[in-house]
Amino acid sequence: MSSNFCQIFPHWNVLATLCGMKLGKVIQQLREKQGWGQDELAFRAGTTASNISRIEHDRHEPRAELMGSIAFVFGLKVFELAALAEGVQLAGPTNNYDADEEALLACYRKMHREERALFQALAESLCRVRRIKTDSAPPKT
Repeated sequence: MSSNFCQIFPHWNVLATLCGMKLGKVIQQLREKQGWGQDELAFRAGTTASNISRIEHDRHEPRAELMGSIAFVFGLKVFELAALAEGVQLAGPTNNYDADEEALLACYRKMHREERALFQALAESLCRVRRIKTDSAPPKT
């Protein structure tokens, strides 16, 4: 994902500076919304906490690869993260999740990759069990 971005936007740092983006502030807000420290975001994005600190305080612009990793960690595309930094509201699909679904989704987004894999395997198992029970149940009249 990020390698394509690098090819399309090889001078991301210059672009971000010229556009006056508030990338650091947006990343900090997204991180705090997740309840993560800089160490946690750094671990998930594959960088150091000191690098995250420099980015959040606008003392350093992330390279395209890191920008892609940070966006991915927050479940965003790079263009969505850039739009947030520019203050641009993107039109997108509205979700119709109820409170339980929102809570489940919020928990899922906070999970590490390994936890997500286990969660997905559990969900698939539950679906298979339910399908078996549903298929063997007598038809309703």
